[in-house]
Amino acid sequence: MISLLSHAAEGNFQPVLDTLTIFASRLCKGRHARRSARKKMELNSARAQATRSALMLAHGRLALRASKEQLLARLEGDIVGNILLLYSCSCRDLQNKLALVQSITDLSSAFQAVGDSGRFKPSLKGKLLEILMDLLKEYYLGTPVSPVPLHVVLALEQLR
Repeated sequence: MISLLSHAAEGNFQPVLDTLTIFASRLCKGRHARRSARKKMELNSARAQATRSALMLAHGRLALRASKEQLLARLEGDIVGNILLLYSCSCRDLQNKLALVQSITDLSSAFQAVGDSGRFKPSLKGKLLEILMDLLKEYYLGTPVSPVPLHVVLALEQLR
């Protein structure tokens, strides 16, 4: 699915990103609102969690396919915003953490490829660094052996 979306975005970046944005907002819609027990189970199901992870990864891959103008215009609000929204409404399991870290790595690679780092807001970069550092601290404070710390270190290197 991710490869298909990223290939479709080559000629249709705006519509693909708009569709992902709508899908992400619906998948996380009403996370603080009252919901039925059935709806809560659906939103917390393994399938919903896997979909959120896939959407995070799709946003990162989409950034890699974007032109400089497209990336600069949609990076903060749509791409990073959707990734953070999806992560915030997901359970923080290994799959979602790895998807988040890979998405941040892809965003960093895309931004370095366009070569205009002066337009990457320091507050946004700071937020991403904070998230990565929190993940790293979590794994060094007693979480069992996991691939997350290695991926976080690689993402931090890419983001700097």
